[in-house]
Amino acid sequence: MNKTEFKSLIEQISAAYSNLFVVTPDVLNVWFENLSDLDFKAAESALKAFIKQNHYPPTISDLRRFNEKLEGVRKESIKELKRVWENICNQYPASLRDEKAKTYFLGYIKTIVPEKRVEAAKDISNAVRAYVRKKERGTDTRMLVLSDCLKKIIQLKKRDEKT
Repeated sequence: MNKTEFKSLIEQISAAYSNLFVVTPDVLNVWFENLSDLDFKAAESALKAFIKQNHYPPTISDLRRFNEKLEGVRKESIKELKRVWENICNQYPASLRDEKAKTYFLGYIKTIVPEKRVEAAKDISNAVRAYVRKKERGTDTRMLVLSDCLKKIIQLKKRDEKT
């Protein structure tokens, strides 16, 4: 994180813990030295999670620990999303898979709140499974390429979310 991002992080701590967090030049130097290696967005997420759970200001180690915890959750989420994507691909005919499908799928997943991404991905996987089964049992067996199938499913999900 750069100094501008660090300043924003400190301002958030100061705002959340007003009189409890004393900022001096020495404090800023030590904090920057020990947090500058973190990604700003990750550190900010860690701070937000900390603020929601604690009535006292964080220490440097608190923020690093929360950051590591969130990083572990993110890595698990990424692994699970990869498994869901592989599941989608495995249930869809290989001849109808296209690279655009993965881009479309991941593009949509990124718009979802992080805590709900895996759930949303699994919903899409279930919808793809239902589409494939419907086509296998029906008289109209012509299937869309995977990207078009996902596009339709995601459009329906977005429409349902609005209502």
